[in-house]
Amino acid sequence: MTAQRVPKGTPLRMGGLTVLSYNLLAPLYVRPIDQRTGSVQSFAAFEWSDESSLDWDVRRPALLRELIGSSADLICLQEVQFDKGVDGGFALPEWLRLPGYEVRVPPPAKLQEIANRNMRVLSTEAAVGNALLWRADRLAEAPPGAPARQGGKAGKAKAAKLGGREQSVQRVGCVLQGVAGGGLEGLLPLAVFSVHLDATSEEKRVKQLSGCLEIAKEAGTRCVLIAGDMNTPMGRGSAMRALVGDEGDATEEEIAAECAAALRLDPAGDVGAGEEGEGEGSAGVGGASDGPIGDAVPSASQLEAWRLLRASAARVREETRVQLARVPTSGTRAAWGASGGPCVAWALDHILYTPSALRLGFFWETLESDQAAVEVGLPNARCPSDHLPVAACFAPLPPQQLGLAAAAALGALVAGVEARQVAAWEALRVQMDAARTVAEAEAGVAVPGGRPPEPLVAHIRLRREAERTLRAEMREERQALVRGMSAGERDHADDLLMAEVGGALSWCEQAVR
Repeated sequence: MTAQRVPKGTPLRMGGLTVLSYNLLAPLYVRPIDQRTGSVQSFAAFEWSDESSLDWDVRRPALLRELIGSSADLICLQEVQFDKGVDGGFALPEWLRLPGYEVRVPPPAKLQEIANRNMRVLSTEAAVGNALLWRADRLAEAPPGAPARQGGKAGKAKAAKLGGREQSVQRVGCVLQGVAGGGLEGLLPLAVFSVHLDATSEEKRVKQLSGCLEIAKEAGTRCVLIAGDMNTPMGRGSAMRALVGDEGDATEEEIAAECAAALRLDPAGDVGAGEEGEGEGSAGVGGASDGPIGDAVPSASQLEAWRLLRASAARVREETRVQLARVPTSGTRAAWGASGGPCVAWALDHILYTPSALRLGFFWETLESDQAAVEVGLPNARCPSDHLPVAACFAPLPPQQLGLAAAAALGALVAGVEARQVAAWEALRVQMDAARTVAEAEAGVAVPGGRPPEPLVAHIRLRREAERTLRAEMREERQALVRGMSAGERDHADDLLMAEVGGALSWCEQAVR
C-alpha cells in the first residue's frame, strides 16, 4: 500500500498514530544583534520577509492555530522559547500548554546553559530548545520493565535515561505506549524523540542521531520515531542516509556530491545558506557558511574521511538493530541562497520511523505543492515560521515474534556453539599444559631473574599462537551463525544475549577467554 500525500493542514484525525513536527522559529532568533560581529547574521536577517511576517504577536497565534488544528497524537517542537519564572527557572510557555497533552522538555540545567550562551552572544537570557507533547487520552509513558521489544525484553533502570541525563536542548524523548480505550492499544512501546540536529557538521548530526538509536536500545526497544529539524536533506550518499539505511547502493558520484555539499565545496548548490546557526538548538548562535569554500570537488583525503563516516554510521545501525525509514517529505525551508535572492527550498525537516512497527498511511505535502511560498520565502503571510511543519499518520503493526519452538531451537543453537567452544578451549588448555611440562623438563632449572630457557620461550610462543588461532575460529563460527539468522531470529538472539554480553554482535567478539 502506497502512502498518500495529503494537503498541508489536513486534520490528523484519521485513526492510527499521528505526528506533527514543527520548528517554530524562536522570536529571539529573528534579526538579533550578534555580539561577536556587532551585526545581524545573514541567516537571521530574513531579508526576504516583511515586518508583519516576522512579528511574534502575529506569528504566535497562527502557530497555535496550526498546532491545535492538527489534533496530532505527538507534537515534536523545535526552537521553543521557554518562559523564565519568578524562581529563575525556565518552563514551557503558557501558550504551548495545550489542553489534553502531556509534555517533556529539556532538564533545567540544560535550559540554563543555552540561556547563558544566548546572553553572551545575543545579550538576552532566553532558553530555546525542543519539546515533546503527546495526547494523554491516547498515549502514556511506558513504565520501566514494560515489554518494549518486538518479542524481546525491556530495559529497566536504563530507561530513566530518557527522562534524565540523556535529554538536551537538541533532543528530548521518552518511551510511549497506547492507553486502554484510546485507540492505540496495539502500539508497541515506542521511543519517540524531538530533535534539532547540528547545522554545520555531518559528523555531529550522525552522532546526535546515533544517540537516539543507542538510547532506544538501552531502553529496551527497537521501535523508534524521530522527528524534527535535521538540518540536512539526507541525500543519497550522505552519512545520515547511511545511518537510516534506506538509500540502496549510493553511486560514487552521489557520495562525492554529498561530501562536497557537507564541506561547502559546491558553488552551484549554495549549500548551507538556508541553514541556521550551529545546531545546538540555537539558530541565532553562530552561522552557516556564507558561500562555497575551495574547489568544487572533494580531495582524496576528504572523500576517504567521508566514506569512513558513512561506514561508522552504518555500523551504528547494525549494532543497535534499529531499522529506520524516512517519510518522503520534500522542501520545508525557503530562503535566499548564499549569494542572495531569489529564494530556494531545502528539505531540512524529517520524520524517521521503524517500518516493522509502523506502517505509513499518509503525510502532509510540503513546499513541492506551494511554489508561491518558495518564491517569497518563509516566514510569510501564510506561513508563520521559517520552516513548514511535517506531519504523518501511521498504523501500528503487531509485534514480530518467533514461535516458541523456533525460539527454543535458536537458543539451543547458541548454547551448542558455546558448549563446543568451551570444550575446544579446555582441550587446548590440557594439550598446552602437557606441552609445557615437557618444555620445562627439557629446559632444566631456570636461572632466577634471568631469561626463561629457550624451550620454554618456544612453548610460550606456540601457546599464544594456538590460542589466537582458536579464538579467531570461534569468532568466525559465531559470526557465521549470526549472519545466517533471519531478522526475527537476530532480534531474539540480541534479546537472549543482551543481559549477558550486550547482544549478538558482542557475543561474536567475546570468544572464550
